[in-house]
Amino acid sequence: MTGPHGHSATRDATVVNDRAAGTHTRDVVATGPNGQQATRHDVAQRTDNGHTRDSTVTLPDGRTATRDATVVNDRDAGTRTRDVVTTGPNGSSATRDVTATYDPTTKTVVKDVTVDRTPAPRP
Repeated sequence: MTGPHGHSATRDATVVNDRAAGTHTRDVVATGPNGQQATRHDVAQRTDNGHTRDSTVTLPDGRTATRDATVVNDRDAGTRTRDVVTTGPNGSSATRDVTATYDPTTKTVVKDVTVDRTPAPRP
């Protein structure tokens, strides 16, 4: 992509689907107009009762941020649980747990959400 002043930025992505292993991997390299690069690495994995997805972003200065998610589907109980843990490049972190329960009688979904945040350490 070239901007109005002739500067360009690029984004290159490589995606690999391995059906036998049940994985989906994506690697992205973004290069800004000043030549600095940021990368993202994602791996999604099927499980017997859901999936996981782990992501890592590396900023041009080398700092990283992560996001790890696990989803579990329990058809017998009518629930879907999603647990996500994130860590920011400055050391902040958050955990978000969501349980969704389906009631077939009323045809409604009730979600229980819990969020726990830890701020980045002070410099």
